Parts: sequence; structure tokens; C-alpha cells
Amino acid sequence: MRFREVGVIVALAACGGTSATLDASQHDDAVHGDATKCFGAGVVVCLPGVPAAPLMVTSATLVDTSIDSKCTYIVTQTLGPDLCVLAGTRVEISATLTATGSRPLVIVATGDATISGTIDVSSRRGRSGPGANDPSCQASTAGQNAASGAGGGGGASFGTRGGAGGKGTVGSVAGGTAAAASGVPSVIRGGCPGALGGTGTAAADTPGAGGGALYLIAAGSLGITGTINASGAGGGAGRLSKGGGSSGGSGGMIALSAADLVDTGSIIFSNGGGGGGGADNGANGNAGSESAGPGMAATGGGGGGGGGPGAGGKGAFGTTAATAGVDDTTGAGGGGGGGGVGVIRVLSSQQLKGTVSPPQS
Repeated sequence: MRFREVGVIVALAACGGTSATLDASQHDDAVHGDATKCFGAGVVVCLPGVPAAPLMVTSATLVDTSIDSKCTYIVTQTLGPDLCVLAGTRVEISATLTATGSRPLVIVATGDATISGTIDVSSRRGRSGPGANDPSCQASTAGQNAASGAGGGGGASFGTRGGAGGKGTVGSVAGGTAAAASGVPSVIRGGCPGALGGTGTAAADTPGAGGGALYLIAAGSLGITGTINASGAGGGAGRLSKGGGSSGGSGGMIALSAADLVDTGSIIFSNGGGGGGGADNGANGNAGSESAGPGMAATGGGGGGGGGPGAGGKGAFGTTAATAGVDDTTGAGGGGGGGGVGVIRVLSSQQLKGTVSPPQS
């Protein structure tokens, strides 16, 4: 893999059938450019060259998209973040490919692609997926500060809205508000971060990062029997004394495009992270968790060492909404809200047949 000159990405059609904004040079590239170097439907990726070798992942592999040399190409995206492109004449992923870093990950096969292993672009406590926490995210609000028991942070929103932050001090101190869901973007971008819990006498741990972003393109057949995960991270715990829990991150974005999509048992999910629990006078709260599968909510962290009031809310999954952080009932911090789901799109218009959460847009 190596850094190459910058290519161009063009959003040909935005959600709802309206045209995305293009400048003249990008429009000319999309319509009149060398078709052998442009790939994908709906969002078309044009490369400065074509790969000469296959891309094979047969053992556990970590890619940091912030590092130019880890990408075959760096591609500029109109109205969105730059992309790290891995490209091969064919793509076979039979082990676990984990990605992190500042740029969304794009995998391009100029022929066929087979995913029988795992592509993990999720975020977890201490690790953010590729392109997570996109600058275009609408921010949820932090919990209110109060030494008597602070409010929890509002959950992150993306495909759906996060849960509200729990109230502190026996329900008298406000928790944060979750931002409105932003819906389906017309660019490739990651999910959104949660919000901080309010300060009691010490600041809360960091909120959960949004899930990362993956765009998987095959000019030929795309066969998926493996797993793709773009879920958000759990929120950090409220800290001694009586801090509110931080909220969970939203799920990220998974986009697919292929001439022929063969889905005989995929597991594809982009669920929200659980909110962190609020602290009481004697113990910190617990951090929220991450979703372990399409039909599994990320649970919120317990309040006050795990058993106290002010637990974090659950992350969204499937069509089930994120839940609010729990209000304190004893004079401590409220829980952080759970994160909303991300977005899953098949830009070439086929229908996924595996286990998918949330439903494809």
C-alpha cells in the first residue's frame, strides 16, 4: 500500500434524488473521465490509477487511515472528509480487518470482492473508528454541572436520535439534550460523538466516539458471508464526587456498491453506544458498553460503582430507539444517554438479505 496523488470523489446523487453540489472540474471528471478509473454507484470514486495486484487480508490486520502510507490512494471528497482508499484487482477478506484513524475507509475491487471475515470500523473506549466524530455532526449537549449531583450528557444522534441525559440531584439538575437525527448523508462520513456528563466535583470521563465509516465497492460481484461492524463507543463514567455520566456515541456509516451483490448470511450493524453511569458520593459510575451484534443493545454503565442510581441509557439498535440516562433518586449524578444508530446504504440498489441493524436506508 502506498500514497499516491490525490483523486476525486463525486456525489452524483444525494438522498431523496436531489443532485449534490459539484464544481465544474469534478463534474467533468464524473461525466467525461476514464470510466476504468471510476468506481461505485451514487457516490463515485475516481482514482488516479488502477491497482495491478489483489488485496488479500488473511490474518488480523490494523489500518490507521491517518497515515498516508497505509492507503493505496488519498481521495478528496466534495463536501466531506478525505478518504483512505485500499484498492485491488480483487479483494478477499477472510480474517479481521480493523480500521482506525481520521479518514473514512474505502475498499475498491476492480473485479470481484469476497468478505468472509470481519471488517471492524467500530469505535470503542480508547479507540475511534475511521472518520469517526465527523465535523458536520450536530452536537448533543452536556449535562448541567452541580456539586450536589450533576446531569448526564445527551446521547449522540445520527441515523436516529440519541437518548436524553439523566437528571442529577434527585431529578432537580438537568441532563443534556440529544441533537436531532441528521438522517442519511450524501457523502461518506463517520458517526457522531456523545456529550460530556456534568461536573460534580470532578469532570466526567470522555463521551463515546461515533462509529467509523466504510465504503465497500466491487466493480464485479460482492459476496458477503462475514461481519461488518460500525457501532459507536460507550460513554465514560461520572467521576467522584456526584458527576454525571457521559453519553454513548452514535453508530457510523456503512455503504456498499456492486454490480452483483451476493448476500448469503451477512452480519452488518451500526448500533449506538451505551451511556455512562453517574457517580455518587462514594464511587465513580461505570462506563457504557458497545453493541456485540445486530440485535443487541449496548447497555449503559451502572451508577455509583455499578449498583447506585443514575445508570446510563441503552444504545439504539435495529428499529429500537436509544434510551435516556436514568434520573438520580438519592442525591448523585444522572446517567448519560444512549447513542442513536448509524446509517447503512446499498448505493447500487440491491437489498441486503443477512442480519442488518439498522435497516438499510
